[in-house]
This record gives sequence, C-alpha cells and structure tokens, in this order.
Amino acid sequence: MVKVRKTLDRYARRAMGNPVVKGITERIAGSKVVEHYESPHLKIIQIYTDNFYYFRTDPPHYRRFVIGKVRNKGKRTATNCWARISIDELGLAEIPLHWADESYNIRRNSMDMIELPPDVSRDLDIAFSVLGSEFEKIPSVSITGTVTGTTITGSEETSITDYGLTTQPSSTRGTFSPEVVGSDSNKLKRTLVESKERKVEPPLNGAWLASHLVIANPMVRSEHYLPPIEPVKRYRGKFEVICGNGEGNSLDMVLLVYSDPTKLDYDFRYVPT
Repeated sequence: MVKVRKTLDRYARRAMGNPVVKGITERIAGSKVVEHYESPHLKIIQIYTDNFYYFRTDPPHYRRFVIGKVRNKGKRTATNCWARISIDELGLAEIPLHWADESYNIRRNSMDMIELPPDVSRDLDIAFSVLGSEFEKIPSVSITGTVTGTTITGSEETSITDYGLTTQPSSTRGTFSPEVVGSDSNKLKRTLVESKERKVEPPLNGAWLASHLVIANPMVRSEHYLPPIEPVKRYRGKFEVICGNGEGNSLDMVLLVYSDPTKLDYDFRYVPT
C-alpha cells in the first residue's frame, strides 16, 4: 500500500507540470492540493565515493568521502535543508552532516542549512577517511551501475530502484582547504610527521561521520569516529534529508569501514552476500 501511494504521489507531481492538468485539479480539488504537489520534495538520488586533494593545507593531503547527492524534485525552492544520520550500534542518534562547499565551522548539534531551488542537486558529505599525504592508488567503488534490491525504512519497504539511486567510479579532485572554505578560527589541525624532505601527514585508520564537530579536525577515537576491524566493519545507519517547507527523504544504508582508509565504501544490503 505504501509503495502504491508513493508511486501515485510521483505521478501526480509530474502531472502538475502540465498547466491544463494543474488548472483542472485546482478547480476540482482546490488550491491546497495543487500546493501540496508543487511543494519542495527532496530526494536522495545518488550515493558515491570520491577522493579529494586538500592542496592549500600544510601539508597538502587527501581525504575520501562517502557522498549523497540530494535533489529538489518539487516546483518550489526548498528552504532550511539539512541532513542527519543515526548509527544505533555506536549510540549515535541524528548526527547533523555537512553540505559540500559549506563552512568547516565547528558545531556540536547543528549544521549549515541551505536552499535548494527546483530541479537543483547538491552534494552532502556523509562519512570520510584521511588518506594522508602519500596517496598514490585511486580506489574504486565496489558497486557500479544502478543499485537494486530493497531497503526497509521503519515499516515501509521501498525498492532502491524507486529512488533511482546510482553509483559512480571514484576520482581524485582538488578542493580548497577548510581554512579557505570556513573561518580563521577553525583552521585544519592535523598530526604531522617530519620526513627528511618535507612535512608528511600519515593516513589515519578508520573513518568519521562528516559532522561539523569533527570534519575540520578528525582524530582517532574522537567523537563520531567509526572504528575499523579486519577485514571490514559494517555500520548500519539511517540517512535522512529534511527541509523546512516540504517533504524530505530517508534511506537505510551501510558504511563499510576498513583499517585502510583508501577503502572506505558503502552498501545498501544490511546482510552481505
């Protein structure tokens, strides 16, 4: 029943793009019904991993991120958009996450909120690892193509294909340092190792949730740290996106955390096969 309702809702939202259908609906059902289907509707359309080079830090270093791409499928701008993740196993509930390109300002229980115009997508950082200065091999994701299967969200069973979720291969991109993106009071503070020629930042085991609390200064065993085990630790989590004036979206997913930070990955299967 829930799946049927979601399908009808998607169809109605598409149909409202036709001015004739919109006019007839407004006459028959009223303006409030039209406003409902034109309201902002956030969708998690993609999960992927990517490697980023922080070239203006001292020393320069690499990080690997698990990223969610969020799109506003509604007809109006979504305001006060934010996101959170919960990992029951670690007692982490509703941890606010970091929108890509927003500040690295340190916050404990909040995040930078954004606006999403209609048909606009934005990346959201979910988790990350620190690859260090000496990073040569670019890892690739273990899942490619369109993800299939099912995910259970509360009592609702929804096909992953309903979300239209896809994955993509990893690359290495340049990015500004937190000193440029954020404020002077939240400079990147990393543990450095002196080599014969230059400062070198070592890789760090495990990973972290991409919260404002730790993204500027991740340390092993700090808050929101995801400890690794061999060969891999699977952390089950619930990922949610919310906006202040419309409908949000949620997704059950698994973060795959290895001792080797270059292997940080994700899965949609709660039980590995």
